[in-house]
Amino acid sequence: TLEAPGTFEVSARVMSGLSMQPVPGSGTRVSTTWRRAPRVSGAVLNDALDGMVVTFEVSTDMACSTGRTHERCADFQNSNPTGDGCCDYFAAASCASLGAGSADFPAKCVWEDPTHIVVTFGTGATVGPFEKLELLPLIRSADGSSNPITLPVLVQPPRQLLPPTARILSAAQASSCDAVVLDASASSGGGGAQMAFTG
Repeated sequence: TLEAPGTFEVSARVMSGLSMQPVPGSGTRVSTTWRRAPRVSGAVLNDALDGMVVTFEVSTDMACSTGRTHERCADFQNSNPTGDGCCDYFAAASCASLGAGSADFPAKCVWEDPTHIVVTFGTGATVGPFEKLELLPLIRSADGSSNPITLPVLVQPPRQLLPPTARILSAAQASSCDAVVLDASASSGGGGAQMAFTG
């Protein structure tokens, strides 16, 4: 067990009499390096508020989800991944806030490349700017040599927020004594979240 990175001399030894003696020609030099766990450099909501892109500062192993394997991939395989579900990568509470529990349109999290996860929110997603999301400890450096990521993900607001588009429907005609009903259910731009209407 190596307690710190560095360069080490390694050689075989055999018992000779009452002492251990090196085996001639068996020596070698081993250099080790320490890799810090990947960190998230950004998690920016898109302009429509219906998803975000999580960006890592270095290439990752993509939690071994794309066929790239190393000896620590058992962690991901033992977590029973579904392939594109956000709960494969995010802790339960964070996954729920992304809308993963929706029956009609659940959230999806797909690796675009080793440094980006594209998140599409599900129906009823509640995540918003400046919230913290927790990743499962499954994502390591590209070669798997680092510890898994443990720091939270801070959600950042979109660079340019698109306003909702209101669509108001009502009866074409009404008398002075009739109640007028305005239906705004066809409005869009809520980013998958429930929109509130005030009069």
